[in-house]
Amino acid sequence: QGPHQPTNEPLVLWVIGIDLGHSDVNGLVIKNLNVKNFSIGMYIWTENNTVIGNAVSENIVGILLSGSDNAITRNYIEKNDMGIFFGVNQPGNEPLNIVLTHNSFVDNAVHFSGCFCEEYPTNEPMHTWDNGEEGNYWSDYNGTDADGNGIGDTPYVIDVQNQDRY
Repeated sequence: QGPHQPTNEPLVLWVIGIDLGHSDVNGLVIKNLNVKNFSIGMYIWTENNTVIGNAVSENIVGILLSGSDNAITRNYIEKNDMGIFFGVNQPGNEPLNIVLTHNSFVDNAVHFSGCFCEEYPTNEPMHTWDNGEEGNYWSDYNGTDADGNGIGDTPYVIDVQNQDRY
């Protein structure tokens, strides 16, 4: 065989800040970190993890979730191209039982997104975006707070099936 011939295509490197991409890593607590300027700030592929009290900013994707039964709470998610992205480990295997409460979503180009489907999967279970009394802070929320208690009177609509009620 001859020597390797270089191509004209650019080399794309995805730099990940916190990488839980191994199936044998479960049940971790990721706490009080400053995760900034990565391709993917946090990649949570595994299950039963807690992400709490972190600042995740100026990444292409702040937090990419592909694993089920994870809790994302009290994080400051700011100025990412995409704040949180729900990925899929395998086709038809979307992340389930995700709790996202008390986070601040500030000035992300897109606060939340996921793998796009031609038809919306109406059988996909909803995720928990509030604790029944308080939810998350959304910098682009344009609802009202008539009683001045700091909690919006109308839900923040995330997508067809998901909303932050508080």
